[in-house]
Amino acid sequence: MNIEIIAGSPRQESVTYRVALFLKQYLQAHTSHQVDIIDVRDWPLPPLQHVFGSVEQTPEAFKPLSARMFAADAFILVSPEYNGSYTPAMKNLLDYFPKQSHKAFGIVTASPGGMGGMRATQQMQLLVAAVRHLVPQYARHPFCR
Repeated sequence: MNIEIIAGSPRQESVTYRVALFLKQYLQAHTSHQVDIIDVRDWPLPPLQHVFGSVEQTPEAFKPLSARMFAADAFILVSPEYNGSYTPAMKNLLDYFPKQSHKAFGIVTASPGGMGGMRATQQMQLLVAAVRHLVPQYARHPFCR
């Protein structure tokens, strides 16, 4: 299985990026899956203009990202809590690639705030469900084995 971890914080000293690195190392050590990180800081997507329905429909500068998004079997979204939700950078990235049906999504939040990312988790569940993805409702999903 090809798993892409999406690190959703645009901040340089991102706590969530460190969580994404930990998840990648853990999954590589304990599974046979191919695991990599898509960092929103590496892909300065402009505000959404047109969705990318396939790699061929993607502008040249973003084709490597598009190939990874469409080739992924599963995603793990890692985001801090940002004003009671996930980051706009995460939303913008996911909006560019709406055709990700029937792929598993995991949700991880990390926040030094008092809520610990709980509200971001709730908002990401709504986002993922709205675009008809599969959201595991338990902590240990089969792709983690």
